This record gives sequence, C-alpha cells and structure tokens, in this order.
Amino acid sequence: MRTLVGSSLVVILVACGAPEGGSTGGGSGTAGGSGATAGGGNNTAGGNNAAGGNNTAGGNNTAGGNNTAGGNNTAGGATAGGATAGGATAGGGMTAAVAAQIVTGRQHTCARSTTGGVKCWGYADYGQLGNGAALSSTPYPTPQQVTGITSGATFISTNFDHTCAVVSGAARCWGDNTQGQLGNNSVTSSSTPVQVSGLTSGVTQVAAGATHSCALLSSGVVRCWGLNDVGQLGDGTQTNSLVPVPVMGITSGATAISAGLYHTCAIVSGALRCWGGQPYGELGNDANTASLVPTQVMGLTSGVTAVSAADSMTCAIHNGAAKCWGKNGVGQLGNGMGGTLVESRTPQQVVGLTSGVTSIAAGWLYACAVHSGAAKCWGTNFDYSLGNGQGAGFESNVPVNVTGLTSGTAAVAAGAGSNGALLTNGTMRCWGLGGAGQLGNGMTDDSNVPVVVTGF
Repeated sequence: MRTLVGSSLVVILVACGAPEGGSTGGGSGTAGGSGATAGGGNNTAGGNNAAGGNNTAGGNNTAGGNNTAGGNNTAGGATAGGATAGGATAGGGMTAAVAAQIVTGRQHTCARSTTGGVKCWGYADYGQLGNGAALSSTPYPTPQQVTGITSGATFISTNFDHTCAVVSGAARCWGDNTQGQLGNNSVTSSSTPVQVSGLTSGVTQVAAGATHSCALLSSGVVRCWGLNDVGQLGDGTQTNSLVPVPVMGITSGATAISAGLYHTCAIVSGALRCWGGQPYGELGNDANTASLVPTQVMGLTSGVTAVSAADSMTCAIHNGAAKCWGKNGVGQLGNGMGGTLVESRTPQQVVGLTSGVTSIAAGWLYACAVHSGAAKCWGTNFDYSLGNGQGAGFESNVPVNVTGLTSGTAAVAAGAGSNGALLTNGTMRCWGLGGAGQLGNGMTDDSNVPVVVTGF
C-alpha cells in the first residue's frame, strides 16, 4: 500500500506515523529536471523554484504541525555515517527517540542510540534485524531490539540483507551469510549477532557491502571478508574469504571506510582510495576495469572527509563539497547531466553543493546529502527516494529539497529505495519504500515524504 502526498490516494494521518505536518505535494513534475534551485542553503521545497529545465516541485510542501522538538538539544560530529545527538523531547511532552546514527539496507533499517543500543526494523528474512526472530518475510514496522546489543555500540553499517556493528571495540555481524559476509568462518545466516573472527578489539568502524564486509582498526588498517569475485576485499586476489583478510597497501592512516555492491573505498590520510569492480567507473580512476588492490581516486588526494559507496556509484565530501561518480543514467551524480552523461569515471561536482556539506549517502540510482542543515536528494524517484512529495515518474539531475527537512538535519542514509535522516534533536525520519516496514512508523506503506520513526 502506498501513502502518498500529491497523489489520488486518500492520505490517512496516523499519530506519529504520518508525513510531517500533513505535508502536501502536487504540481506536474516531470522526469529529467529539478524541483528546486540546486544546492542553495536557503532553498525551500515547493513553489516555482526551477533548476535545470522546466520541472518544478509542486504544491505547498511545508513541514510543521506538532513535529517539533524542544529543549537544549545539540548534535555534533555529523558524518556520512552518523551524528551524535541527544536530549530531545517532542512537542506535546512526548519523549522523542534519541538516536546517534541511522543506516538503511535493502528492506531494513537500523539505528544506534546515544547510549550504544541498536534496534532494527523491516524484513527479517535473512535475520538482518538481529532480534532472534525466525527467518521470514513478515514485516516488523517498528524498531526491534538487536539481541545482546543494548549498550556499547559505537558504529553500525548495513547493506542488502546483513548488518554489522562495533560493540566495545569488537566487530559483530548478523543476517545473510551466504557469501561469508558475517566473517565468522561460516556460510550460515544468523538472526543474532556473531563475533567476526579475530576482530575482538580495536575496531573503530565497520562497512557492510552487498555480499562482503570490512572493518577499520584503530591502527589505521583495513580488513575485509566475504565475496571477492572482482577484488572487493582488496587483498590482491579474487579468492573469497570467510574471515577477515588485510587490504593491501593500507598499512596505516585509514580514517573511514564504505562498501558498495562490488567495490569498497577508504579515506587514507585525507586521500580517497577504492578497489573492486567498476562497470561504470565506480573507483573514480578514469577506468572501468576491476582493481584487486586500492587505487587512487582522481583529484581526491587530500581533503576527503566522508565517502559512500553504493551499487553503481560512489560519492564523497571533498573540502566541504559533494562529488559523485559512476553510473548517471537518471541523474544520480547530481551534475545536471543525467541522460546526456550516462556515466563518469572521475568525480563530478554535484550542482550547488560546493561547500557546507556535512553528510552524504549514495543509494540505488540516487544520492542524498546534508547541506547547511538541509537534506537534499537527486537521481531517480521511482521508489519515492527523493522525498520531495513527487510521484514515481519524477527524477532530478540536481539536488532537490526533502520535504520538511530544510533545517536541523544531522545526517542522511540511503538504501535500495528507502532513506533515513537523523535530526539534530536525536529523532529520525524515513521515506521511500515501506512495504517491508522499513520506514519504522508502524505501517507498511510507501511514502514520498518523510515520516516519523516511532518506538525507538
């Protein structure tokens, strides 16, 4: 079922689970252009702000109502993977969820609290929720406690059907393990967290790819495990591994990692290096041949602070600017050239986001970023992934504002058609596909505008 703004369907508002402030869309947005002035920090969703063609974001998309948080809430350290937030109470006296990080997978979403607990929601058909439930496609539309992780978690990552976390310095994973992506020397899926072999301490970050995973250690080295058919483990081979193996050439200095469908990236001493498969130039080295070891992304030899690898593209924050490369058939690189530039093997500047970007997330044929506190997305809207109230036929090759999130956004997360946002008050919003309950609002409806995650 689809609960859509600006469609012919009747929107039924449910407490804490309806689009914020009853936002309405409309207009006649068409594919190929943008619904708002690209990139500018003060652009509002809706109205007639056109960019790149005649497509406009229609309607009076406004956020408001009672979905405001009070108190002296501050958030710090917003990155591509999360932000620290805390101490919010929602309007009307209801205590709001206090989240520190949100991540999205194929049909599930997870979040980490400021106290180190982890909860997940959506499908549990591979055990990816980590709640010990029987493997089934029964949707869990509200946050479920991950077994054994009620505190101590400092980082989480999810992708297709598995999730990983850093808990008290150790790497743990759960969900699909058909390619050994849980790293416990097994191919048996698990509905509860398992210990990654050999990584019981010193882990600072984890990165879940489609069928492989990686970990960043406090010494600045990277370890990867799982499927390695195109070199995504970075160990110079194409041999799968059920346990972590060292990434060649990164002996120190790594500060962030991200894993996509067939490739992996790491920030090393401010430079960005990627490895694995790249049918569309995802490694950013002006080629489309796989690399079994890390290769330098062109032009990003310093100043990189965040990276996000997806199915067929990669995005990064470079000196405060958003840059993306890889596939671009529906404008997912955000450079205003979707359709005319079907791919780019080197980084492209996202239109309008030349400074002030604090979080970035690449998803399935689209990407999102936080710019001066506002959430913006670009690319396809087939799964309502842009969150701007438009229908499935809309797409934009430049950033458009996410309805209701024009300020106060700390971080964004992008998955396979569903997205999340962490607000500076510690609450969360999700939009896009919701049939598996991955929006976390107690329902199994799609939404083309953000809804409030409840029960966290």
